[in-house]
Amino acid sequence: MRCVVEDIETVAEGERLPAQAALNSYSWSELNDDLGDTGETYFVPYSISQIFPQSGPSKGGTDVIIQGRGFVESESGTDQPRCRFGTPANYVIVEADILSYNRMACRTPEGVVATKPV
Repeated sequence: MRCVVEDIETVAEGERLPAQAALNSYSWSELNDDLGDTGETYFVPYSISQIFPQSGPSKGGTDVIIQGRGFVESESGTDQPRCRFGTPANYVIVEADILSYNRMACRTPEGVVATKPV
């Protein structure tokens, strides 16, 4: 399931927002106010405020630091934070390394051939 939230404030480190989901508009998951239980549904909003460097060599291997808020490791390990490099028609996705709640890093992939925008 994928949800899109247009605009939401970020939360402090260690906090998360409770969430509910339904596939049929009426059978909603239970809203759990006690976020200590396992199996709860929650959301940690994120924001990006700066990316450094903003450009680099096309050969790859450059570490890119993303600053913002809300960067957390996936508890399940199946939905890790990632970075996408390239254009909408030609891109590569790499996994990110979470450095802190406010910083993550991605290494630019090697061997990506740049294409001209359409």
